[in-house]
Amino acid sequence: SMESLALALPRAGIEEPFEVEPPRIPTECEPTPILWRGGTPPYTVTIISSRPPPVTVFPDVDGIDFIWTADVPATFSVSFKVEDSTGVFVQTSDVTVRRGLDESCLSSATASESQPSDSSTLASTSSPPPTAPPSPPISSASPETSTTS
Repeated sequence: SMESLALALPRAGIEEPFEVEPPRIPTECEPTPILWRGGTPPYTVTIISSRPPPVTVFPDVDGIDFIWTADVPATFSVSFKVEDSTGVFVQTSDVTVRRGLDESCLSSATASESQPSDSSTLASTSSPPPTAPPSPPISSASPETSTTS
């Protein structure tokens, strides 16, 4: 019955609304299933987290489920966004990660967690500089030309 269901899904997906099941509560470093139905494959699954990095993207998911290893520390919230190949997307409500027995996958996460302001300022200052330097010369050049003429 599972096989016939899987075969029927792509055809049903055309009329069927694209839905993502409400997520289970993730536990640190444990696999968390994200399940959906409808839509047009391939899908892009995005993990949206309340701590840096805020977004983790998994492109080209062919099935209708994705197993995410919860590499976000306990007490932080996450939500899951699933987008199909036509650009339609569904985002779940936030769930708060529970503390797990195994925290080995959090080594890099806890490092960035202890200094969130540093990583966020680095991220925000790294993008403006390329665009910022070109604009001041233009604005300072136009007053000079207007004053000389």
